[in-house]
Amino acid sequence: MTAARKRYEREGVPRADLRSCDSDHRSGTRLPGCMKVYIPKPGGPWRIVFQVAELKNQELVLKYVAAGLGHTPRQTRRLDVYKTAHYRLHGEWPPRN
Repeated sequence: MTAARKRYEREGVPRADLRSCDSDHRSGTRLPGCMKVYIPKPGGPWRIVFQVAELKNQELVLKYVAAGLGHTPRQTRRLDVYKTAHYRLHGEWPPRN
């Protein structure tokens, strides 16, 4: 996972590897403007979530948000990467209704 992140930071993320995250997922996560990559590709169990950000010069970049397992077993207390990303973007998990 760390090696993949370092490679992406150094070389960029190939567009073909990027997938959109659900803006509003039934699990409660809200990740608008976020993209994910699967590690290893294609369809590996690990994910890195990025948020699309605009720089002052209007250039679009990917900003690292979270990395981890795509989905964790229900019986574990560990947050999956999507819930971790939601927490980092919104400052709370679970979301308030």
